[in-house]
Amino acid sequence: MGRFGFGRATKLVAVMALIGAPTFALLSQSPAGAVTPVTTVGAFRTAFANDASVLLGADINLDSCGGGEAYRNNSSSITIDGAGHKITQSNDCDNRVLNNDSSGTLTLRNVTVTGGTVGNDDGGDIWSEGSVVLDGASVDHGHAIGCDASGDGGGIYVNDGDLTLTNASSVHDNTADCTGGGVYVDNGSLTVEKASSINNNQAAESNGGFAVYGEVTIT
Repeated sequence: MGRFGFGRATKLVAVMALIGAPTFALLSQSPAGAVTPVTTVGAFRTAFANDASVLLGADINLDSCGGGEAYRNNSSSITIDGAGHKITQSNDCDNRVLNNDSSGTLTLRNVTVTGGTVGNDDGGDIWSEGSVVLDGASVDHGHAIGCDASGDGGGIYVNDGDLTLTNASSVHDNTADCTGGGVYVDNGSLTVEKASSINNNQAAESNGGFAVYGEVTIT
């Protein structure tokens, strides 16, 4: 298929009362299947690499040159529920935020992913080999550096997968030295729906908003 582009190049706890005769007991326990909130960087990295569901209980700052990006090579899908928190990469070490180096779908819900920078590579904030779903999520202030065989997708780069923005999700204020300031999808589709947006992104070469080799649906 052809490439589609848009944008300027310059720019209960459960409580149960058991009543009997003549006594009663009050029991407290976690709901079945409940996910323990993640509050530390180490716990987040481990959960992202191995789990199918991650619930954030605090902002996660990956500010560590030694630690690098949060990396996953797991064929199963994963959902990160941010509960309104942020995942931030705030250093000068050329590290993106999330690398989903697998075919499983990455779903980001109620979370902000921000501040990633990747040098001589693609996907400033997020790189994914599988599909990505933003559900009430934001991806912003990512930067993809270089324009040789890289520098595409300042915010998100999806390779051989689909990208969906739904429920007021946003990809904004990202930059790419090459193509696709906000989004780059290679061999997949882009769907933008339900008050979601791609705005205020820039690319030095072309397609400041998005570049997609595949189908684009904007509702």
